[in-house]
Parts: sequence; structure tokens; C-alpha cells
Amino acid sequence: MTGTRPRVCRAALMPTHAAQARAADAHPSPYDRDDMAAPALCALEAHPASQAHHGIIRYLPLRTPGEIWATWLPGEEPHKIEHRQDCPVGDCTTYAGHPGAHAWQVSRH
Repeated sequence: MTGTRPRVCRAALMPTHAAQARAADAHPSPYDRDDMAAPALCALEAHPASQAHHGIIRYLPLRTPGEIWATWLPGEEPHKIEHRQDCPVGDCTTYAGHPGAHAWQVSRH
């Protein structure tokens, strides 16, 4: 008997120019506007709407470990934009220490 996989949250954040500037300044690697994720989508397992969302706001160059992640509450600007290391477990595409299921354990549909 197999269980149903939890869904990924995918709450969306459309970064303002100020949030994009903060994301550009969050890491010293070369920056290009195409590195920005718009929208940033919450990559965590579905969670209560009152909890903070976490999504990649800026992709770093391939050989740079980690990405720039934004943390925001529904309907608000991101209150945290920071470089986070990749989750070390298998092929998980979220950040180290994330809550909930790993990326391959959630349904994207």
C-alpha cells in the first residue's frame, strides 16, 4: 500500500526592485538580471498559510554552492534574503536544514 505524497506549497512572491537589489547584494558572485526568479515559489512541503514561505529568489552560478533564498509571510515583502547552502540529502533541491519533506518526496502537481 502506498501513501499519497504531500504537495509542494508553491506560494508565489513577485519580488520588488528593492527585494531584487537585496538578493543581488546577498552574495559576491557576478550578478545578471536573468539570475532572478520571478516569481519566487515556496519550495517547501505544503504548510499552514500563517507560516513563512521559503523560495529561491536568485540562482547562483553553477559551481557556487547554494542559492539565494527569500523568506516571506503571505502578502508581505521578504523579511529575510540570504545565501543558504544546498540540502545535503540526496538530490534535494531545497536548503540545508529545511523543514518537512525533501524535494523528491513531494508532489509538484
